[in-house]
Amino acid sequence: MSHVLSLVTFSIEPCHKDEFLRRAREELKPYWESHGSERYEVYEEMGPSGPTGRLVELNVLKDRTAYAEMSRFVRESGTLPEIAYRHVASPQFQVMELKVGAAD
Repeated sequence: MSHVLSLVTFSIEPCHKDEFLRRAREELKPYWESHGSERYEVYEEMGPSGPTGRLVELNVLKDRTAYAEMSRFVRESGTLPEIAYRHVASPQFQVMELKVGAAD
């Protein structure tokens, strides 16, 4: 069984952090989970010496096909919740496949 983890790490000014976290709970979590994400979470990024001041947005998707579908949706959709992301800066994207169970 494999899942795809889509991570976006980004900066956000401290004065906008609470608003983003509120919108993540109230708007983004239900939005992404209704558009293919099995789990949506936002975390504070941790470095070797502690918090970095950046946030990490995580979407867990069922498989590569679900990731491809979500990617297509993001590129083509006109309904993305842009207001929640308006203060996000310097995003870094990472996609990983997590395989659990017997080796393929």
